Amino acid sequence: MRALWLVFLLPLLLVCGSAAVDQSSSVKKKSDKPDDKTAVKAKKAEDTPAVKRDLFEAVMDDHSLVKVELLQEQVQVATPYGMLKVPASDVRRIDFMSRPVPDAPKKIAAAIEKLKSDIFAEREAGNKELVELGPASYHAVVEATHAEDLEVKQRAKAVLQKLEKKFSAEELRRKPHDVIATPTFTIAGHIQGSIIKVKTVYFGEVQLKLGDIRTLSSTGSTRGATLALDASRYAAPGGTTWLETGVAVRSGSRLVITATGEIDMYPLGGYNGQYRATPSGPKWGGTYAVPSPGTIVGRVGTSGKEFTIGEKYEGTPGEAGVLYLRIVPSPWSNASSGEYKVAIRGQ
Repeated sequence: MRALWLVFLLPLLLVCGSAAVDQSSSVKKKSDKPDDKTAVKAKKAEDTPAVKRDLFEAVMDDHSLVKVELLQEQVQVATPYGMLKVPASDVRRIDFMSRPVPDAPKKIAAAIEKLKSDIFAEREAGNKELVELGPASYHAVVEATHAEDLEVKQRAKAVLQKLEKKFSAEELRRKPHDVIATPTFTIAGHIQGSIIKVKTVYFGEVQLKLGDIRTLSSTGSTRGATLALDASRYAAPGGTTWLETGVAVRSGSRLVITATGEIDMYPLGGYNGQYRATPSGPKWGGTYAVPSPGTIVGRVGTSGKEFTIGEKYEGTPGEAGVLYLRIVPSPWSNASSGEYKVAIRGQ
């Protein structure tokens, strides 16, 4: 009887033992195999390239130079036409307005209003505040010197004298707004916030106060170009129309500019071709003030000092900003025709 039970139990034990071994082996194999999700994540991390950001040169308020990466994705700018959000990847250069204190534009406007007060103490306070705000208040004070109110006009002139005595012309020429240059157009307005997030090689991620920065220039921005300078537009009577070349000039950098071609400065009636000029001036002779009609002149930034270019210029403008060009207009106050070819190279 016992032998009969063994006959029936033996196959059952063999089957159960085999199943246990298979299960143990399966568990072991499963534990040895890495987690699929973890492996995929690790693979993605390896394959994903690091975000490449443009490198900028920041000129600080003390004129020191710092190379930084711009970490924020956009720059928000309040303009007279609404709020703009400029992608950081489109920023080529920023010229920062003077910010001696947070909300400087509001404080300047409030101080100008105090000059109109009927209370003597408030008018005195307005004077003091405008001087303390320094170059940031300069443009508003200049405008106030043309006010109809005689008291405001006189006080503004007094403040202006103190500012011009205390600060250099370079400091006072800074724009009353921020200027952001992009590949397609230039934006003037007030950058929102009080800091800008950057990364430096030595200090890692830091926050720079807007009031501590003068300019921020992309090291990858255009430093050379070949373009046409149209006389009908850039030699217009009055000489106030400038061509924005898009070429970023660094402070202390050297420029090489060459120009060729001829333009007609009196293309009227039967005089076509008789009064032609080259980039260095008129071909017909005569005595004119320098720079003479037809001459190419340049400036760096919207308020930089003009310098003569002519057919060839090699030198250091001494300022930082975008290069602008124009042609000295016709002495007869008429439109000109033709164009010059200009090649620009920064070094």
